[in-house]
Amino acid sequence: MRLACIRISQTRRLAIERDGELFLASELATTLGAPQAPKDFDTLFAGDAFGTVEQLSQLDRSLIAGNRPATAKLTPGSFLWDAPVPRSCQILDGYAFETHVKNARSKRGLGVPPEWYEVPTYYRSNPRALFGHEATIPFPPDETMCDYELEFAAVLGCNVKDATVQQATSAVIGYTIFNDCTARAAQRKVMAMGLGPAKGKDFANQLGPVLVTPDEIGDIDAVELVARVNGAEWSRALFGSAEYSFGEIISFACQGIELWAGDVIGSGTVGFGCGLELDKFLSDGDVVELEASRVGVLRSKVGRSPAPPKFEHKRKHPA
Repeated sequence: MRLACIRISQTRRLAIERDGELFLASELATTLGAPQAPKDFDTLFAGDAFGTVEQLSQLDRSLIAGNRPATAKLTPGSFLWDAPVPRSCQILDGYAFETHVKNARSKRGLGVPPEWYEVPTYYRSNPRALFGHEATIPFPPDETMCDYELEFAAVLGCNVKDATVQQATSAVIGYTIFNDCTARAAQRKVMAMGLGPAKGKDFANQLGPVLVTPDEIGDIDAVELVARVNGAEWSRALFGSAEYSFGEIISFACQGIELWAGDVIGSGTVGFGCGLELDKFLSDGDVVELEASRVGVLRSKVGRSPAPPKFEHKRKHPA
């Protein structure tokens, strides 16, 4: 099944996508005389998400059979896309592809640390700067190295803590495409302190266009990921080239802490999946399309945020 989050008059709604058509889940359930469906992703993940998705799959089977009521169908231009996750989600982004790790670290004259082969490390991104399909990404106004990162993402359907790899894998309710937007110049400056990407990442990230259930994804290792900029292909890789699975990343991340239903786990960037690895960056107005087989295309445009007051610091304790 393919679930979409859309906005109508600033109200988030849950929709089912089938063959390029979108249907509001609650209206579809009413029209078909099915059990009440959640109106939005927040409601979906506040309860038994797996049980509710199973109910929603009955509606999807009706759509597949050709029963597509006009009363529930959305028309183009009547809505905006949003990220297909609850607003309360966390975003944990992994680092699972060896080729990307080698390429990115070589830019700083570094090799792959031996610890990378021992644990699936991750960092926490900013869920309050989350965009959906067809968004204009507000890169910082003075950023000179605007970049995309081609990633896949898993969304949890239940809370997990101290889960085995098998339990963690079973906790995934769906997959989507993740554009880990990056301001490379800002990232380079803050990472000199060794505390992570911080300002290089926290201005925006993007998920979508839809959340696809594992049964429809099938063999996740066979998912092909492609990035195009202004129609020209920049990146291509198979998810199966990852060193770490989502089950392993989730199992490691939830050791000693609880992850919640709706939390997002990014795979990390695929090999050659960003401009940094290719020595070319995005320009204002560029259109970025990230595609995953069995999911679709996540599209964005490069924009700029308004210029904030310039940060300046005068040393209080000169050497």
